[in-house]
Amino acid sequence: MATKRRSFSLDPEEDAELINWLDSKRNASATVREALWAYYRAEQGDGASLDNVLSEVRALSQKIDRMKVVRGDDGPDEDPELAAALDNLGI
Repeated sequence: MATKRRSFSLDPEEDAELINWLDSKRNASATVREALWAYYRAEQGDGASLDNVLSEVRALSQKIDRMKVVRGDDGPDEDPELAAALDNLGI
């Protein structure tokens, strides 16, 4: 397959962080392609968003709660540090 070349410009002041990031990569072309695909997928709604992730976590939490009811127990004692960390997620 033939390679199509595209070029773009980066401003040394505005884009300094991007320039440093790309300079730190072994393969800048692959890095740019990955970033463009991630942006494209997010724009198309195919990427993971915070809302999607939270929705999936909530659904999983509900499934676990239903499993506890079927088992008839509360499971093992809860780790207080883990519980506090999960509480801070706002789920």
